Amino acid sequence: MPKDRARKQAARAAKDHTSRAYMDAQRQLEAQAPKLRETPAAEVPAPVAVEMARQLHAAWLHLGAFKRLTEDYRITPPRKAMEEPTDPVGRAERQVSNLLFDLQEWAGRTAHASGAVSAEPKFMAHSGTPEAKAFGQLYPQGQGSGGWCREPGGTMPQPGAEQQDDERQRPVTTNLVGPVPEAAFSVYGYQGNPAGPAVRGTPAAPAWDARDRLNALMCQHWEASGDTPADLAATVEGLSHAAAELGNACSATLDELDRRVGDGRLLVEDTEAFTDATEQAREQAEHFEARPLARVRTALAGAQAALPGQPWRRGLPPAVRSVLKRLDGKDLAQIRYQLGDERHLNKQISKTRPTDYSREDVLRRVVAWMHAQNTVVYDETAHSLDEIYRPRPEDRDRELAAARRAIALDDKQQ
Repeated sequence: MPKDRARKQAARAAKDHTSRAYMDAQRQLEAQAPKLRETPAAEVPAPVAVEMARQLHAAWLHLGAFKRLTEDYRITPPRKAMEEPTDPVGRAERQVSNLLFDLQEWAGRTAHASGAVSAEPKFMAHSGTPEAKAFGQLYPQGQGSGGWCREPGGTMPQPGAEQQDDERQRPVTTNLVGPVPEAAFSVYGYQGNPAGPAVRGTPAAPAWDARDRLNALMCQHWEASGDTPADLAATVEGLSHAAAELGNACSATLDELDRRVGDGRLLVEDTEAFTDATEQAREQAEHFEARPLARVRTALAGAQAALPGQPWRRGLPPAVRSVLKRLDGKDLAQIRYQLGDERHLNKQISKTRPTDYSREDVLRRVVAWMHAQNTVVYDETAHSLDEIYRPRPEDRDRELAAARRAIALDDKQQ
């Protein structure tokens, strides 16, 4: 055997021996290291656990977008779902994906252990199970399947109240360029330019955002009425502050317009019409005062909800009384939503034929009773007692206990 060949074989043998030693050492380290799926949950505050889980989930969504990008630009060859990748980019993506999936499971266990969710969230859990509900609570908006974080303009929800960032401290980077258009901006664009996409991000955006929020407030009261007296008082109080801010905003905007016209920085074609309109607008802005609404809020202090009218339970038909049975155990928010849904349905039916409002009346009565009793969970037995007998407050607990015993005896005999 030539010396050169023998030397190469010896070098290859030494390399194989060294590589085997390194591989054996790596296997031993991996065997000794704890698996991430076996790592116990961490002890952290609930908001921190929620934020950690959502950050990891956001990274997992971004990795999915990265994978689609590589496939669209043919950086990675197409492969089946369970097929192992052979290219460097695909292998790196698969390794990171597996690691992120394990990290996300660990974050879910940590969120459950911290009390942020009631069960351990599972990505592939069946719909309606506690694991699926926990996953939806931890990663809102369609369980992270779209429209969350990774979409253009999307933001990651914050734990707790999940309030939007305060935009007032951020400088405006977008402006409406050019002269004032002939067609005015409108809400829906039927008689002018639609304001939504045009003014977003501009100095005019807060005014349109305020309009949308107040419109949502009115729609919410129409679709789901039944606010508690405290809710209504808080609404009046908030509207009083909004009225004060509206008057100040109108005056400040009109002052700015007058300054620019007076300084020659804004050329108005009809100065007389502009001056007359500005004066009328100032007179109207003076009526946006907080004091009258504040007096309404002061007059409501100490008000309490009461059960209206005479007992009406005895005359209800069986079909309507069955509605009360189905409401037993539901909370105030669920019943309030059903009331709004019933109102919306009756509104549509009334356009073509006479409508039966008996179920809506029952729901209103139930909500009124819950407000009067200051309870958030409906108790059909207690409501029946109050509607039929109207016991004195000092006798109510005793009468309610007797009614429950009678119902339990009837159920046992049946």
